[in-house]
Amino acid sequence: MELTVKQIRNTTHLSIVTGIIISITYPIMISYHTMDIWSLLMEVTFGPLYIISHVGIYLYIKNSGQSICNVFSLLFNALAGFSITLMLNVQKSVFSIGRLNGIDTLTEQQREMLSYSFKSGNLVQLGMDFCFDVFVSFGIVFFGLALLQQKRLIKWLGYLGILVGLLSLGLNMAVFPIPPADYNYPDPGPFFGGFFGLVLLNLIYRLYLKKGKEAYNQS
Repeated sequence: MELTVKQIRNTTHLSIVTGIIISITYPIMISYHTMDIWSLLMEVTFGPLYIISHVGIYLYIKNSGQSICNVFSLLFNALAGFSITLMLNVQKSVFSIGRLNGIDTLTEQQREMLSYSFKSGNLVQLGMDFCFDVFVSFGIVFFGLALLQQKRLIKWLGYLGILVGLLSLGLNMAVFPIPPADYNYPDPGPFFGGFFGLVLLNLIYRLYLKKGKEAYNQS
């Protein structure tokens, strides 16, 4: 199905809105570790909003220099959004174990079994976290390659995306399954967010400050 210029424009605007939302909620989410409804809301919506934001960016790039790398970028970033939704919900469930009713009345043996269950669940969510890192690393590498093959957004961001994606993938593979931050290595998350933020700012500048309606026309 071929989308109209209006549909592409509206989707791109929506991707900017969702991108701004997750740019705000992400730093809060990784530093605000509570079990309230607001924390849950941020974690439940992050993955879907991440996917929506990349659909709009995909359509924008498609109309300014489509490439197979742009398709791969959308695919891997959609999988990244899916995997982080699974990871965050499993993580929330695992770390809610201390709030179970009657936990204070458990025997020592039951507490030991609960501790083993927590450790097993934690390994599962660490594996899901690694899956997210794999998908988002590939997504950013292909996104960087796609930026190099289009005509409207800043191309040097493409080289930055490739560098961030490859370094993140290598770092996560080197310390698997433990997150790099646990070894006092840089956490790739802020670098992903910083790169995405730069792309978002470039997109906002292109669409609103330059007011280039031709941005939606097929190259």
